Amino acid sequence: MSNTYIQITLTERRSIEQMLKRHLSVAAMAKELKRSPQTISRELKRNRSPQKEHLRHRMARIPNNCLKRTTCTLKGICGNNCQMPGVSCKLCDSCNYFCEAFENDPCAVNRDKAPWVCNSCPVTLTCTRKKYYYRANDAHKLSEVRKYESRKGITLTENEIAELNKIFSPRLKKGQSIHSIYQDKIDHMPCCEKSIYNLVDQGLFEATNLDLRLKLRRRPRKEPKTFKVDKQCYIGRTYADFELYLREHPSLTEVQMDTVLGPRGKSEKVMLTLYWKQANFMLVFLLEKRRSVYVIERFDKLRECLKDRFFKLLFPLLLTDRGSEFTNPLKIEAGLTKVFYCDPQQSQQKGALEQEHSLIRQIIPKGKSFDHLVQEDITLMNSHITSYARPGLGDKTPQEVFSYLFGQELVQIFKLERIKPENVILNNTLLPGFTGPTLGEEYNIRSK
Repeated sequence: MSNTYIQITLTERRSIEQMLKRHLSVAAMAKELKRSPQTISRELKRNRSPQKEHLRHRMARIPNNCLKRTTCTLKGICGNNCQMPGVSCKLCDSCNYFCEAFENDPCAVNRDKAPWVCNSCPVTLTCTRKKYYYRANDAHKLSEVRKYESRKGITLTENEIAELNKIFSPRLKKGQSIHSIYQDKIDHMPCCEKSIYNLVDQGLFEATNLDLRLKLRRRPRKEPKTFKVDKQCYIGRTYADFELYLREHPSLTEVQMDTVLGPRGKSEKVMLTLYWKQANFMLVFLLEKRRSVYVIERFDKLRECLKDRFFKLLFPLLLTDRGSEFTNPLKIEAGLTKVFYCDPQQSQQKGALEQEHSLIRQIIPKGKSFDHLVQEDITLMNSHITSYARPGLGDKTPQEVFSYLFGQELVQIFKLERIKPENVILNNTLLPGFTGPTLGEEYNIRSK
């Protein structure tokens, strides 16, 4: 077929939407567009959009994929955290996530087989399953975002590297600089000047760092990158996706996640923080290193001690930044939660947690290493922070509100103690080793 290696255009997507209204099969659409049936099927499946619920008549139109949705009489499966107390759980859009008795009821008409969407379904007005629709404009936007995300940080091909090697290596060995060679051949360059330095540093050219005179005079950075972020992990998990997901599931509340770092090069250990906005409640865990394997290990332990039901109740959604320690979302989720990422350099998108970090810094000032600490020290600090009453909670403590929402049993699982108001300590005298000057202050003292 003539269009085999050409990506689907917006015009073709609009044609697909119109053909769905005419009840054409995938094979018929493929024939009309001169595409393979596999291409059309993949397009429909990858770029369909979930139905957007209308606030009007919302109670009667909650999507529910459970096989028992017509006979179910369960209530209050979320416990104290229920957003719709007294209402049958089958009318809540969180039912399919939290109910242990959930059994999936596959669609026998359109959604779970070709054409994968509900555009032309004859029972769409009476069906209460979650619906998917193919809208050309939305599908095109999804496709463009996917292309943009997947091509961030794209690398050169072997042939391009070989050509660059032929251009740069002979002249570098003659004592010329990368900048002068690059400017001479700038019209033929497939990458930026910085990329050439990286290629030499990685040993992909015949010329080496020994051929770069200034390179030998400069000290290497203290902490070179040891982890390459897989940009594919952000696809479908951006902040815009997070906002859309919240609109579709308004009863869910995100848990914000971040790490607190010690001084660079002086502290291997880091703190993992988890924050529930509705209770101003923050949990803090000590990790051996800022690596995804240690974050995953901590979530494995949480799942083990909380069991699946309480884990799903506590962590319906996770919102974090794009740090390399959070770039394995599937391992963190384990099919029980969903991870989303803030936009780059937009820490205010989880500003509540960033503000809560200021209490940690009152106890452990910036510039102080965490390496001498153990989890018991962190739990003690956590107990004092969560026992500190907040005006925004009606002068209640985060522990009290969290216990009311989720139960005192969970506070005990996290080994938090309730500190009396007069005994709460929120300065650097709480933990050992933090009463002296910070690294920056010590440097200023020595320089004087």
